[in-house]
Amino acid sequence: MPITKITKYFVRDKAKLSDRELNSRYYKIGSKLFNKVRQPLDATANNNITVSIEEFAAKYYNLRKMIGRLAKPRIEAVWLSRFRQFFPEYTFGNGRKVTCVDDFLEAIVMEPYDNRMRELVHTVQNVMWGTGNNWAVIVEAKIMQVLGLEYKDEYVDLEDGQEKARSHLGNSIKTLIVNRKGRICNQPIKRKLEAAHKENLYVRNVGKSKSVAKVIRASTYDGWIGICHGHPSLPAEEPKEKANENAASAATPMAGPRNNEEIRK
Repeated sequence: MPITKITKYFVRDKAKLSDRELNSRYYKIGSKLFNKVRQPLDATANNNITVSIEEFAAKYYNLRKMIGRLAKPRIEAVWLSRFRQFFPEYTFGNGRKVTCVDDFLEAIVMEPYDNRMRELVHTVQNVMWGTGNNWAVIVEAKIMQVLGLEYKDEYVDLEDGQEKARSHLGNSIKTLIVNRKGRICNQPIKRKLEAAHKENLYVRNVGKSKSVAKVIRASTYDGWIGICHGHPSLPAEEPKEKANENAASAATPMAGPRNNEEIRK
């Protein structure tokens, strides 16, 4: 497949680019990015624009969508590989093996929720991915190979006098992949844990929030537990509707008798 070179940070993990971001990509890269021919292309070179900006925008968003679709099964495969490395003997529900994130969500609901399970969930969410997101660099390289893309040492949104970003492995497609990991793996686990057991698990003390009443240190591993409203360890809370009703009643002054005649009646 012919290789197309794109600027760094060309693909942004945003549902909609600003007008400035879209224009900079359109006029700097033009239509060649989406026209594969049988010789290598430099999508950053000057070229004759043959598509409208509306057509370019549609093709750009389709590219972003395609990257997301290619990333999803690869992220899920990395998740399962890491899970099996950390918990090779783990089973739930009378011997079932975890084969995907949805299986693990079932385990969170079905299995006894104790310190052992807390540590397992904490490891899956906060430990087993490691640091540096090197796995995402590998996934990025595979996706770019499939799509016939390479990075060029230019920055599409970099203005004159603005310093380049610090050099590191991977670029904007890697960033999109890391963000997708959160949506595909970590966020469903977080939501299920909060819904089923009224807890969130953290690497550090992040403090209280709208849903978290307090944060305590875990006793059997290095981490923190967010105790959400409705947790059985918290005092019983008045239902929100009843609390609002009582507050409204307290704020409304009682009508008193208008004269002594009414008191006698």
